[in-house]
Amino acid sequence: NGSVYDAVSASMDGAVNSAMRKISTMLMCVVKRTHVSFVSDGELQKTAQPDDFISVKQVFSGGKKYTANRFDAVDGVLYCSDIPSGTADMFYYAYGEDVSELGDNDVLSFDDAHCDILAYGAALELCGEAYPGNYDKYVVIATEYDERVANALLYGGGTDKVANSLYAKRRLI
Repeated sequence: NGSVYDAVSASMDGAVNSAMRKISTMLMCVVKRTHVSFVSDGELQKTAQPDDFISVKQVFSGGKKYTANRFDAVDGVLYCSDIPSGTADMFYYAYGEDVSELGDNDVLSFDDAHCDILAYGAALELCGEAYPGNYDKYVVIATEYDERVANALLYGGGTDKVANSLYAKRRLI
């Protein structure tokens, strides 16, 4: 019989991680760079994917740029038919950090606009536990979350174009 505060506190890391994973996948907002080594498997070149890998953005190898449509990701391995064997620079879309592993002074890889979306996403994850059956509160949070996600998809992020459509007479975006 703990308080709402206890329930929310115990679930906070999981809620933030879940929301961060969804936002990272949906908005492709975390780009990382790594060095990979492609080796031949006889027919294709292959390399292991990083643990936080969502998809390829681009790869540079041998003075050439290879775009995402040239790669296939299968079971943690990245395949390409026309990239040479050897070391390459890979830029890829990644999942955000596991917040339970962050220290007090660590910074998230999300920019401010995506952190804003993250706050609403985590609130949605927690809403059912903190306020079971309170659909009004859930709808308010879901609407604010959806507006921010739509803004990021349409305009590339930022909160300056987010309109409070829930209480407006008409949709303002």
